[in-house]
Amino acid sequence: MDKKWMPITAGILDILYGAWYAFTGLFTIIKTLTSPWRDLYGVWTSDIIFWAIAFALGALAIVSGAYALKRKIWWLALAGVVIASIIPVGLMVEYWRYWFDPSDLFSLTTLMGFMGIPAIVAIVLTVLSRKQFVG
Repeated sequence: MDKKWMPITAGILDILYGAWYAFTGLFTIIKTLTSPWRDLYGVWTSDIIFWAIAFALGALAIVSGAYALKRKIWWLALAGVVIASIIPVGLMVEYWRYWFDPSDLFSLTTLMGFMGIPAIVAIVLTVLSRKQFVG
């Protein structure tokens, strides 16, 4: 059975959530540093560090997604997927642990609790498609 769709799907998912975190991290850092309100509230170093890590992990997800699309260097694609999925899966777990409200089931914030699922799917597809990789 021809299963070439698995690494391609994993690569697309990696690139999508990687681009989301890279863009969000970069935008938040720039907005925080250039905000006219930063003198009033102060620049929170921990926020900037968190979003810089989000940007770096997003860039890593984009690179690992490119390797998954090319079906080259499986261990690098897998390592990038696992490391870059820390933020989406971690945020998903934190959301369901602390902020889930069953009475507000169809709100946008509840849907944000599902944002780690593409990362988990990308990990599973990358692991299952190991034999299709070269290197």
